[in-house]
Amino acid sequence: MADSEGSVPFLALDPFAHRQFDAKSGKGIPIEGCTKENFIKKVNELYEEAKKKETAVLVDGYAPFCKHIFVPNFTQTKSAYVAITSENRSLLQSEYKARRPTELAVLSRWFPKEKVKVGVAKYLDLILYSREQINKENEAMGVKNPDKSPWGNRPKHED
Repeated sequence: MADSEGSVPFLALDPFAHRQFDAKSGKGIPIEGCTKENFIKKVNELYEEAKKKETAVLVDGYAPFCKHIFVPNFTQTKSAYVAITSENRSLLQSEYKARRPTELAVLSRWFPKEKVKVGVAKYLDLILYSREQINKENEAMGVKNPDKSPWGNRPKHED
């Protein structure tokens, strides 16, 4: 995916994250008020602006191939988190879940969305995976992705 000048953008929206733009997918909290194309365009603009100001910081993730960039939420996306309080603790549910059939299930906790009030997220946590890692994961699952951006983006929403 090249920009209008033919160069490869720093960040690409990984196909794994496309479901986050589909409110009907039932997979987590969808990105609202922004198309996939406008989202990744804005994210690259924010990254380039911060880089010019020398404030672009890739925050280390859980492994060398994972980084984070935190940006103010420019969408209408709701927060993915609600504080656990004595008033809502009884509503908390848990289950071992896998995001895809090829992954191991992990223990997840959540509130049923119809039971708690969730506001618009203040920030977006742009979880970045190196192109090399994405290619390894895609190869293991038999998925083809021609993207050449050095980092693939899988967004989360935070307060």
